[in-house]
Amino acid sequence: MKLKKMLAGVLAAALLLAGCGTDNGGNPSAADAPDAEQYINTYVVTDPTSFDSAMATDTIAVNMLINLMEPLLRLEQQADGSLKTVEAGAESYTHSDDGLTWTFTIRENKWSDGQQVTAEDYAYGITRLLDPATAAPYSYLLMPLKNAAAVNSGELPVEELGVKALDEKTLEIQLEGPTSYFMGLLYHTVMLPVRKDLVEQYGDQYGTAIDKMAYNGPFKAESWVHNSEIVFVKNDQYWDNASVKLGKITYKVIQDENAVYSSLENGSIDTASTLSKEWTDAFSQNSRLVHEKVVSANTYYQYYNQTDPLFANANVRKAFTLAVDREDLNDVIYDGMRIPAYSMIPNGITSGDTEYASIAKQPIKTLQESTTASPKELLVQGLTELGMDPDPAKLTVTLSLGGTDQFTKTLAEYMQQTYKTELGVQVQIEMLDWGAFIDNYYNLDYQIGQMAFGAEWNDPLSMLTCVESSQDGYCIGWGSEEVDALLAEATASPDETQKVALIEQIEDIFLNQDGCVCPLVFSASDLFTYDYVKGVEYATFSTSGYKYVYTQGRK
Repeated sequence: MKLKKMLAGVLAAALLLAGCGTDNGGNPSAADAPDAEQYINTYVVTDPTSFDSAMATDTIAVNMLINLMEPLLRLEQQADGSLKTVEAGAESYTHSDDGLTWTFTIRENKWSDGQQVTAEDYAYGITRLLDPATAAPYSYLLMPLKNAAAVNSGELPVEELGVKALDEKTLEIQLEGPTSYFMGLLYHTVMLPVRKDLVEQYGDQYGTAIDKMAYNGPFKAESWVHNSEIVFVKNDQYWDNASVKLGKITYKVIQDENAVYSSLENGSIDTASTLSKEWTDAFSQNSRLVHEKVVSANTYYQYYNQTDPLFANANVRKAFTLAVDREDLNDVIYDGMRIPAYSMIPNGITSGDTEYASIAKQPIKTLQESTTASPKELLVQGLTELGMDPDPAKLTVTLSLGGTDQFTKTLAEYMQQTYKTELGVQVQIEMLDWGAFIDNYYNLDYQIGQMAFGAEWNDPLSMLTCVESSQDGYCIGWGSEEVDALLAEATASPDETQKVALIEQIEDIFLNQDGCVCPLVFSASDLFTYDYVKGVEYATFSTSGYKYVYTQGRK
């Protein structure tokens, strides 16, 4: 949530170190002496949901997939810090003058089991994701493809989708109309190749275990001990394996925040991000740790189930949104280390060459400034409109969180006290493991929930395409024909000024007028990495993964 990446992860964000391209393609210079044994130890806070690109939506799974699989293109950081789109699974591509037909020449590459990668593998991966039988959560991202909406709804057969393999090495993609952000989809996991023979062999088990799929990226999965450790090793079948220096990546599953910090301190992991000022100050004193302030394109937000009788009312939703003091939340829960959010579109996303947040309106501030009633008065108004008892003290709501660690518990108690103080309501806390939490989310089996949503590509529309009525990508039971029309217009607009104005209208309806979700903070953290880890990058939207990372001077 995000490459949303619809969900950007659990409340304590998972760190996945990325490798950057350099002037010589990521190879260390002759003056460097890489370690003889090349490995990295890192961590995640929970297991990935799946390695099936059609079903993977959380940050952990998505970031692992960019190491295991080869997209058509990659977005790599250059030596000067800029990002550049480079050919990956496709060795070249062209498009028609109207931008509606794209043709890709698939390069020579092999799957980890030695089988040739073909254009049909890419076509099948895309088509399968839009097949309604797959029920892929990210299908909404591919709506710009010709006939995508009709195929995904079952109105047309999958054969009518504008994606086909013209021959073994030629992939053609046709678009429904002009799409300003289409290049961003070409390095997204929704366009990864999938082996049809393996899906047919394993069915629903495809991607749920490391031996039930094949890999065509820089690494392949070697082992997976659930809730403990995941190990990747170099994929010798990969077309560009000469650029890959790491022989092994070990992801340790560590849920407890203090356990993560202790692991970094004692050197059992090579990198970690901190959300604690105390630990940030301590690690800053370690001369072997390289410190980088990282602002990710993720928004932590609260959302309301509009199929629930209580949260079907806009004034009730707005009351809960206005009750939150984002500055206080950031100070108390995040040690002032994140950024209070008054929009769903986080810092770091650009419109053209300008950061969107620096030029756009902030709809939550508009809501605050335009609402004369207190949050409690607004809640009473909403209860009255619903024909319910207007006494907030008689109201009990359930807040669901996807985590069972101490940080999540502290956050839950903070929100519980906030709503008791500002609204006078009782809040029950439901702390679930990630799997159960996300199932409830997709099934609209909750009242209020919290999670993070991440941008998939560097465009403000990346945070909003999923609000289209037929998709309901935020899983809140909401839709708006007006917003659908504005989204279509913004998607096709080649003019950035016009596009920004349209996006502002969409956010105003979504956040201010209808109060659908409640942005809380933008993700920011202090990243510490041991100095022997080389080729590290910090660009938000890069898809290099660990391809170019290596170590030099590990002791």
